[in-house]
Amino acid sequence: MAVRDAATGQSLFALDPDAARTPASITKLLTAYAVSRTLDLDSTLATTVRQGPGDQVVLVAGGDTALARGKGNPDEVAGRAGLGDLAKQVAANLKKQGRTSVTVGWDLSYAPGPLQNENWQQDLVDMGFTTRVGMLGLADDRSDPGTAPPTDPARSTTQAFVKALAAEGITAELGQKVTTPDGAPQLGVVRSAPLVDVLGLALRDSDNAMTESLGRQAAAKDGVPGDGASVTAWVLRVLREDGIDLRGVKLMDASGLADGTTIPARVVTDVVQRGASGQVEAFQDVLTRLPVSGWNGTLHNRFQATGSTDGAGGVRAKTGSLPGVTSLAGTVVTRDGRLLVFTIINNGEQPRGPLAARADLDRIVTALADCGCR
Repeated sequence: MAVRDAATGQSLFALDPDAARTPASITKLLTAYAVSRTLDLDSTLATTVRQGPGDQVVLVAGGDTALARGKGNPDEVAGRAGLGDLAKQVAANLKKQGRTSVTVGWDLSYAPGPLQNENWQQDLVDMGFTTRVGMLGLADDRSDPGTAPPTDPARSTTQAFVKALAAEGITAELGQKVTTPDGAPQLGVVRSAPLVDVLGLALRDSDNAMTESLGRQAAAKDGVPGDGASVTAWVLRVLREDGIDLRGVKLMDASGLADGTTIPARVVTDVVQRGASGQVEAFQDVLTRLPVSGWNGTLHNRFQATGSTDGAGGVRAKTGSLPGVTSLAGTVVTRDGRLLVFTIINNGEQPRGPLAARADLDRIVTALADCGCR
């Protein structure tokens, strides 16, 4: 455990902060930091359709893995861009050309990489604890434990686009993966929410595949290949170049799902403190989108047990849960209005079960909120 004053960085409490522990999903904070240092978080992800050869049109991936099947919702992050809106644009342009029949291919040349991290256990993927990693996907195909994810997210998304075109009077059939010719005319485009909100959503919902996808996109901007080992090495390089002491850190993926990752509490706290203090403004914006205790995301049902309810509403934190692992890292406001940053990583037996272990962490953070730590 490590606790610091957010503004000054002063250590207020530390218990074995340099021990290399299994962190679970608070690993995502390191990836989010690297992404925020690399990509313009005010930008959006464009999903386009371009003219292909002959009767073909091509759905071109641009990194948005949360597309709505129909009309996009401007008030949401997942589903901000809609295939229905894209189909309407494309159909209008095709009809101007006198065309009502097309074959739809898909282009995955943007930030390419494998469909899943090589270190993930296959049963975790098959059971829906993560979807497969891609640059094109549907909002309603995001991870849902107990529901097997699509084996090919891009193909599934293209099939949904074929149906959206049919609703606009265009007879379309599914083609195959292609590479769009240089300079191919654009027939339509839809855009995601700003990246700061997309990254915030990945953290709030602890979305493994979305985090991996955003990490891959940021690494690609730095010219790094999209395989898991290359992306995690890139995350570490960005942190190291920013002066983060990485002793004890070993990353097996960018999201914390794979076995073998170790991160000391000190390192996670270093990263959070860089954002909470305003030293890295882009990451500060990301931290404001972390789950709020007792309200949303993976904290929506936390801080409800006896001894923890006073912490509801005052904690923004990333959760972590694996068999034998419970972790929590983020910020908490004390009763005198001071902002603290903290990391707690618990490894080992949980004799009262994981829910009780999480409640214990909530009580510890609530004690910080109640302490008055000037």
